[in-house]
Amino acid sequence: MLYYILQNREKDRDGSVSAMIGAFLADRGADFRVILSGREIPDSCDAVITLGGDGTVLRCARYTAPKGIPIMGINLGNLGYLTDVSRNDILTALERLLSGEYYIEKRMMLSGRVEKAGADPASDTALNDIVIVRQGPPSGIRLHALVNDAPLYSFYGDGMICATPTGSTAYNLSAGGPVVSPSASMLLLTPLAPHSLISRSIVLPPDDEVTILLEEGPRTAESLVSFDGERSVVLQGGDKVVIRRSETSALLIRQDKMSFLEVLRTKMQTV
Repeated sequence: MLYYILQNREKDRDGSVSAMIGAFLADRGADFRVILSGREIPDSCDAVITLGGDGTVLRCARYTAPKGIPIMGINLGNLGYLTDVSRNDILTALERLLSGEYYIEKRMMLSGRVEKAGADPASDTALNDIVIVRQGPPSGIRLHALVNDAPLYSFYGDGMICATPTGSTAYNLSAGGPVVSPSASMLLLTPLAPHSLISRSIVLPPDDEVTILLEEGPRTAESLVSFDGERSVVLQGGDKVVIRRSETSALLIRQDKMSFLEVLRTKMQTV
């Protein structure tokens, strides 16, 4: 058995948690590697153990999903919606992992393509969300949203969130979007501070294609599109972002049978 331990240096500063996990795996005859980036994950291993918070899982998922490798998230951070193993339960969780006492939860991901005039398209994936947001001075941007090439709505505001059910409890929630069970498959569109009474969140079927066009003109400020808050691409007027369901899904190792509503209630009470 080969496991990769993805260490977040900000959360496991002295490496003590990584060392403890490595020693536990070695004592039971399992091979392991400690890495600092998802780029180091090979095409095949039995699982990746992430040490940090939800951000560490999000960064890891873009590398593991195409390879079909599951992630076991250990929470060394705060809320931890994606990381269901607490610091106090690490050894118990590892015992269950080695004995096969777990199940795999599939999470829908998004694929986004940024199209800019005169440049090759830039693409990336996201487990939580793809967000278009204005930058610089407090002036908004005018966006046009299309679904399957049919106009949905246009508005002037701060930006747009396209979230998965997993991402519904992230930025989407703080922007007033709906909370959705992560086992569902759908696209969530939530405008950011729209200067309109009709531009509200909308839930779309998972196989729809969403296009967000940034209008050219003096009222459109420079903006960014970000993938899970990590990789960002600068947008100018006339650029567009095409979003659809990714062909790959994130695979999360779960041992706790707590329902989504129980998790939601528990996490929200700790905020």
